[in-house]
Amino acid sequence: MLNCPEISCLGNTKKMFKTALLLFLVSISLSAQKLGNRTAFELRGTGKGLSIDKIYLVYEVGDKRIYDSSKIDNNKFILKGNIDYPTRATLCNNREFSMSRSNSTELFLEPTIMEIKLDFYDFSTAEVKGSKTQDEYSQLQKVKNGVYSKRDSISLLIRSYFERITVASDPQIKVELEHQLEILEKLSDQNKITEMEMDFNFIRQNPSSFIAPSLLYYRLAKKEGLLNYETIISLVDGLSKEVKESPSGVRLFKRISDFRNSKVGSIAPDFILKDYNGEVIPLATFRDKKYVLIDFWASWCEPCRDDLPFLKDAYEKYKDKGFEIISISRDKNLNSWRKAIADEKIGLWKHISVAENQTKIEDNYLVTAIPVKILINKRGEIIGRWKGSGDENKMELKKILEKTFDKE
Repeated sequence: MLNCPEISCLGNTKKMFKTALLLFLVSISLSAQKLGNRTAFELRGTGKGLSIDKIYLVYEVGDKRIYDSSKIDNNKFILKGNIDYPTRATLCNNREFSMSRSNSTELFLEPTIMEIKLDFYDFSTAEVKGSKTQDEYSQLQKVKNGVYSKRDSISLLIRSYFERITVASDPQIKVELEHQLEILEKLSDQNKITEMEMDFNFIRQNPSSFIAPSLLYYRLAKKEGLLNYETIISLVDGLSKEVKESPSGVRLFKRISDFRNSKVGSIAPDFILKDYNGEVIPLATFRDKKYVLIDFWASWCEPCRDDLPFLKDAYEKYKDKGFEIISISRDKNLNSWRKAIADEKIGLWKHISVAENQTKIEDNYLVTAIPVKILINKRGEIIGRWKGSGDENKMELKKILEKTFDKE
């Protein structure tokens, strides 16, 4: 039997321990990278077709939006960066990110080397390799191709009927066209529900997919999604721990919190902001005194301005009975904003600029598109919320105002 000297064995033991420790530390390092330490991505692209000089990429890291670009040399380009988790990004052929299906594409970056093949004439045909999340996303898009085709067909028909209604002179023909339009809009709504259910089924089957938070975040901004709020919460609860802790997961939880705080029945999120005259407007000062209608709008938003005559009538009728309007604009051009207030003669009530105050009030009230109107009672509770313009929304608001003030 072979024996080893004690000192030699001790030396070997130390070497074995060092080796084991090194392997353990490497294992921890790899696990940490897998769980979210910042690592590099590299997107290697090749293209054909239209010759362009540069290609542009935008994605988010935490609260920061990253804009990057790469020169295209011999129809090839490389984009590099650092991300913690699979991240949704947009690739586009112009620095302004004026996007269409032909000049831009969405993809999921991962902290690894990826390849993308592009037709510079048509970005919608892009093929991405090396990203598991992108593979999942592409598979989901294939499943949804049918609803996308139906959506596009319905949209074309709706646009056609709108044009025909506009030029129709015969009242009977106009009524029939409007009836057909209603049918098309119902079909459109049903198609949206079908698409949403496909997203929900994907999430149920893939609770560890980093696509899930993006899908649910998007759904919380849509009417059909809000009507299925409990289902969305159930799906969120079922997501894997890693997905919940990812930046997109954290962003989703923030949106859920904003939704809970800004839905009908909730106490309206408070704010203290300066109006266009420099006066400080705390929402809390109206508590127990007035009903407040918050109108999210912009001077460049045509549907927003179409609603202004209705708001002027309502304000004149009820201002002395305890009714106030606070218009909150997302105009970046403050001169255009002030000019619109003067032109429309709506300086009668309060006006606040998001840009001037550098506020995130739109996030707090979950405003993703305008116009949005939110009615708050004297107790500070949200009692009505309307997204978009149109006679139906105005009639609902009018009924609440009449019920509230005309009885007094």
